[in-house]
Amino acid sequence: MSHIRITADFLPGTDVHVAALEAIALADRIAVTIEYNFNGVTCLAVPGDDAGLLAEHCMKIMGSNLIIKIARGGPKDAVIRHEIAERLRSLPKFEERGR
Repeated sequence: MSHIRITADFLPGTDVHVAALEAIALADRIAVTIEYNFNGVTCLAVPGDDAGLLAEHCMKIMGSNLIIKIARGGPKDAVIRHEIAERLRSLPKFEERGR
């Protein structure tokens, strides 16, 4: 995978699935990560990612109250790791839990 990231903008009214499909197609073609914002969610399209998974993850995060909103269409474990990290951040700190 390349260490280059290119930022893209989609026209207003673009469907979340179309955006994911076009971003991943571009990422595959030029072998770089494509980053774009979709309704407040930072989406990362990496070569080889799944457009359906990226669109699904983007919509799921869009409707959440997460502070950090990043969607990826990559391997399922990348999505799961992100969700686990968000849950861990929401837990009370050790000092707040008491002893």
